[in-house]
Amino acid sequence: MKCYWANPESYVHVALREVRRTDILWNENEVQLYENLKELAVKNQFPIPDYVKKVIAKHLGETKDG
Repeated sequence: MKCYWANPESYVHVALREVRRTDILWNENEVQLYENLKELAVKNQFPIPDYVKKVIAKHLGETKDG
């Protein structure tokens, strides 16, 4: 039940850290959205995954730390 491949929604890392993962594919007309996001991430000096987390946290009205 705690294996990443068997149950990624409830995965507990081997170091007993809770971990969740989301993979996003950008297809066809979504590619430009990705490129815009990438440009903003670079401009703000963030790796894309960190920038995506910041955007989502802001949208949800939360800080990165909860």
